[in-house]
Amino acid sequence: MKNIVISIKNDNESRRNHVINEFKKSNVDFEFFDAITPEQITNTERETGINLSDSQLSPGGKGCLLSHIKIWKMAIENKNEYIAIFEDDIYLSPSSSIFLSNSKWIPSDIDIVKLEKYSKYFSRYNCKKTRTLDNRVLYEVKKCNLGTAGYIINIETAKKILNRLSSKKNILAIDIELFTPTLNNDINCFMIEPAICIQDFIFNNSKATSFPSFIMPKKNSMNTKKTFLTKIKKEISRLSPLSAIKKHVLSKKSTYR
Repeated sequence: MKNIVISIKNDNESRRNHVINEFKKSNVDFEFFDAITPEQITNTERETGINLSDSQLSPGGKGCLLSHIKIWKMAIENKNEYIAIFEDDIYLSPSSSIFLSNSKWIPSDIDIVKLEKYSKYFSRYNCKKTRTLDNRVLYEVKKCNLGTAGYIINIETAKKILNRLSSKKNILAIDIELFTPTLNNDINCFMIEPAICIQDFIFNNSKATSFPSFIMPKKNSMNTKKTFLTKIKKEISRLSPLSAIKKHVLSKKSTYR
C-alpha cells in the first residue's frame, strides 16, 4: 500500500525531518506530496475540475482540499487499490507498520479507514464494529469526525467523492466532505480505535504546537467564530447530569497507542 505525506516543500525542514523519523522508526516506506499553496490554487482547480469560487474556505483550506484531491487523482491514474494519506506533523504508533504495509486487513465492505485520534470522544451509538489486528477495533463513523492527519481510502471510493465534488458549488473543508456520513451515505467509513496516528498539537495537549500548519489552520477552517451565547449553551450542556449520562452511553473516549 502506498503511503503519502502532504507537506509544504519550502522552508519546512523541521516538519519533514520529524515525519521522516516517524516513518523510519516504524519501518514504513512513504513519499512526500508537495502541498498545494495558495498561489497554485487557480491552476489546480483547472487541472482537477474542482470549482472553489463559491467555497467559503480560506486559501489554506482550499490548498489542503486540493492537495488531497490531487493525490486521489494520482492514485487513480496509477491504479492503486488503496492509498494512505497523512499530514507531516503526526506521531505514528510503534505498531503502525502492521496497518501500513498492506491493505489485506481492511474488510472488503469498508471504503475509508480513519487512522487518527482527533476528537476526545466519538459516537458509538448504533454503529457497527469489528475487531482487527493488534487488539484494535474498527468502529463505523456515524457522526462528522474531523481531521485528515491520517486515513486510508479505497480508490473506487475516491472516484465517487471526486464525482460528487466536481458538481458541488459550496465545497466544505476536506475533513467535513470526507467524514460526514450524511454527505456520503453510499460510503462505509470506519475509524480504528485505538488510533495509530496523532497530530503534534493533540499529542502534546497544547495550542502552542511545535509544528504550526502552513496548509490548514487547526479547527476554524471555515473562519467561523463561536458567539458568547454559543459558548454559554455548550458549558451548560457539558455540566448537566443528562449530558454526562448521554456521553457515557452514546460515546466512547478516543485513544491513541
